[in-house]
Amino acid sequence: MAIAVGTDDFGTGYASLATLNGLAVSEIKIDRTCVAGLPADIKACALTRAVIALGRTLGLRVVAEGVETEIQADFLTAEGCGIGQGYLFSRPLPAAAFEDYARGVTPMRPELDGLDPCADATGLAKQKVGPAARLM
Repeated sequence: MAIAVGTDDFGTGYASLATLNGLAVSEIKIDRTCVAGLPADIKACALTRAVIALGRTLGLRVVAEGVETEIQADFLTAEGCGIGQGYLFSRPLPAAAFEDYARGVTPMRPELDGLDPCADATGLAKQKVGPAARLM
């Protein structure tokens, strides 16, 4: 049995570089406070690019939290962040509603319709399977 560990809210006071160095994590999540300013806020753009680059260099999956607009999703995709979660994809759902939602897998974007959800080299889903979705 394999267990993957991720660092949530990376870039905030509780998730630090020491966390990445001290734990065997496989994923980091860009905090929604950084994502909220994209792409207009120059500092948010710089921080987001840095976290994406750090994650890629360390071989970690990078997830953006709080993606609410297509413009944010487009920026993240262009910068190399392949997974996002937020209201753009789905509002929080009760467990029963999530089960129905997950059974009816729908693409985040029409151009992804019909793609195999595990077809890319990273094995990351290309279709929405819940509140997180493949951006690329």
